[in-house]
Amino acid sequence: MVVGFILTGMFILLCMNMVVKKIHGESMKKKLRGAHKWLGCIFLVVIAVHLIITWPLLRQRPTIMYVLGFVMLGAAAISVQSYCFRNKLKKRWIVIHRVATIVILGCLIGHVVVGFSSLGQYQK
Repeated sequence: MVVGFILTGMFILLCMNMVVKKIHGESMKKKLRGAHKWLGCIFLVVIAVHLIITWPLLRQRPTIMYVLGFVMLGAAAISVQSYCFRNKLKKRWIVIHRVATIVILGCLIGHVVVGFSSLGQYQK
């Protein structure tokens, strides 16, 4: 669960790149852009670690949590790949990158809601 909270925080930091782009000056954009690349790769690895750590709980948690987790992992991988192949994809890469981010956000919200719901049922 702690790794899940870390991932949520990392995702928020990754999304800050888009927000800061519209608000602050060029120097802030440049700093965030460099951190965004590395944080995105680390985010992908931590998702995989989170999946491995929670795998033993497969029978105790709703299946939808794992489905949402796999979709998030796939969307994060697509997001990283869209950046890596941005020269071939031309302007489409940013659309793919942002759609993947929206998919991650939707799955993350569902994952958290189902997680807290199942935790409440477990405590009963």
